[in-house]
Amino acid sequence: MKNLFIYCLRRSIGWLFVPFYALAVRVRHLLYDWGIFKSERADRPTLCIGNLTVGGTGKTPHTEFFIKSLSQWYRVGVVSRGYKRQSRGVVVADANTRAEDIGDEPYQIWMKYKEKISGLSVGSRRIEAIRALLVQHPDTEIVILDDAFQHRALEATAYVLLCDYYRPFYRDFMLPAGDLRDLRSRARQADIVIVSKCPADISEREQREIEKQIRRYTGDKPVFFSTYAYGSVKAVWQGSPPCKSEVVLLSGIATPSLFEKAAASCGFKIKEHLAFADHHNYNDHTLQSVLRSLQKHQGASLLTTEKDFAKIKNMPLWQKQLKDSGCYYLPLQVKWLGASPIQPVLQLLQPA
Repeated sequence: MKNLFIYCLRRSIGWLFVPFYALAVRVRHLLYDWGIFKSERADRPTLCIGNLTVGGTGKTPHTEFFIKSLSQWYRVGVVSRGYKRQSRGVVVADANTRAEDIGDEPYQIWMKYKEKISGLSVGSRRIEAIRALLVQHPDTEIVILDDAFQHRALEATAYVLLCDYYRPFYRDFMLPAGDLRDLRSRARQADIVIVSKCPADISEREQREIEKQIRRYTGDKPVFFSTYAYGSVKAVWQGSPPCKSEVVLLSGIATPSLFEKAAASCGFKIKEHLAFADHHNYNDHTLQSVLRSLQKHQGASLLTTEKDFAKIKNMPLWQKQLKDSGCYYLPLQVKWLGASPIQPVLQLLQPA
């Protein structure tokens, strides 16, 4: 109740600052529109995947979908900002790269797809990150930009806009009163819109209504709908005992409630959920919280997300303390509710 009060208070006070933030965003876009700030194109076709809001809309799972799909025809490189990494400048991933070097989500992608993609780089200036990637991996044919919708210094070949089903941009408000980091009108930049995190049983009628709302801003751009599908539980470290039916959940993601629903739908009985902020930095203090929870719930296994698994797996102290009792994760992938957007994306990326 206290947290709800603080949240509502912050949002209420936030309205005082919305006009200033919105003005700053508008002026920045105008400076690009008038050519005062310059945009550059990369030497390869680029696919930008992004959103208009802060918080998770599913960019990483959808980036993974496009990696797997486009890799059937092209050598794909990936560029990201590298949010909350501890390094500076441009970093091109290699065999010695750690999560703190490139950020948790790029690290997840690198660990899963380094044999499939040409390479991965991170940098706040995406054009420099692309150039560094191409120097080390000149065989790259297409570059996927993870979270670059607001990065107007780079003009992408094609834009995919993600819209969270539970937090649609057309019902949201600008920061700090709402979660919009960009203007609703910027949705017109999108070539394709994907409504993510939908209920698997969403009706066609509701889909049409959502399309109608989105097209107030995007015109006749195609709209697709996706949900999440979860695979069988996997152990973080080899040699772990089988996962128990009772679990303590551990997550550092934008929407922890979705992880709870996923675990329950897989038949797990949730004893406690240690839910930390998105991109949480796991450390010894976090480990002590986990150990206390497992001590409290004797016989329960620790279950985490695929995103958090990527950070935990290479932490020696965590492995030492948790390997015998077991630590597990739920693999996640995008599932399309209807047609997939891959064919329109392929057409957009074709040379003119």
